[in-house]
Amino acid sequence: MQLRLFILFFVVFGFVLQVSAASTTTPFFTIHKGDSVFEIARNLKSEGFIKSRFTFVVPLLFTGKYKKLQAGRYALSLGMSNKEIVRLFEEGRTAAVRIDIIPGMTINDISKLLSKGGLPQSEEFLRLALPDNSVASANSTTSPNSSKFSQKFMADRPKGAGLEGYLYPDSYLIESTETAEGIIDRLLNNFDTHVLQSTSTPPLPKKRSLYEIVTMASILEKEVRTLEDKKKVAGILWKRQEVGMPLQVDSSGKYFLEKNKAGLVVAPDNMTYNTYDHVGLPWGPISNPSLESLTAAMKPTASDYWYYLSSRDGTTIYSRTLGEHLINKAKFVD
Repeated sequence: MQLRLFILFFVVFGFVLQVSAASTTTPFFTIHKGDSVFEIARNLKSEGFIKSRFTFVVPLLFTGKYKKLQAGRYALSLGMSNKEIVRLFEEGRTAAVRIDIIPGMTINDISKLLSKGGLPQSEEFLRLALPDNSVASANSTTSPNSSKFSQKFMADRPKGAGLEGYLYPDSYLIESTETAEGIIDRLLNNFDTHVLQSTSTPPLPKKRSLYEIVTMASILEKEVRTLEDKKKVAGILWKRQEVGMPLQVDSSGKYFLEKNKAGLVVAPDNMTYNTYDHVGLPWGPISNPSLESLTAAMKPTASDYWYYLSSRDGTTIYSRTLGEHLINKAKFVD
């Protein structure tokens, strides 16, 4: 009787341990490009999806199915049979990965998101979206491709400009089998839908190009936080441009220094991102802005302010004269 109770306890305890182990195992499994069938089997075994590498590999070798296993990120469960797993790998039914693009992110930031999500398109995405004159594009074995995306709304971009500014911030479900070109098309189409086709978005000002609007919005995204401040700062910066006064924004210079150092952006003239020495907008967008920032750039708030700064707590302080601005800087920043 005691022996039976001990056996029953051992079986139940073993089952509980097995369930506990299963609950901590990730439901996703990744086959990397170039993985051999032996590497796949070893990883499946170590992650608890199969019981034996031998019984998984041998049938694949005999049938030749090992040649049909496709790279990607798959959603598996511990209850699946070897045949079910192989069928999933053969058909390439990969699991979608959610990518959250936050307003203010750059092309490089998005590429890193793809890589962090285990998606294989990150490098190709970077090459396709960067300016044609970037180091990455210049070193490519094929010609730069940012110009191949032919949405009409991007026709006013300068020659060689990349896709910075037009990659609409949103949440996307992306499969590992989707091409980098397909991902970019989705982001661009989303920009078209939310910015240009939406009836809630203000119409484009006749005196400004979309490229100018996107560039200004990308600056606002980095400079201030609220819609009210963005609209007010947009009014100040557009006013400065109109009278030939330098915009004097720090964010564009920081963008160029960071990206140029990494070889991700090379402007035709290195100084065109320096809005202190040069009048007008920087050469191009410095981030992918939110709809809020785009709206502010399209519909700015007029005021008699010429200067602004961000205080230590993030509050935006406005000034009418340079003297007032310097006093506020000493008071709220220095």
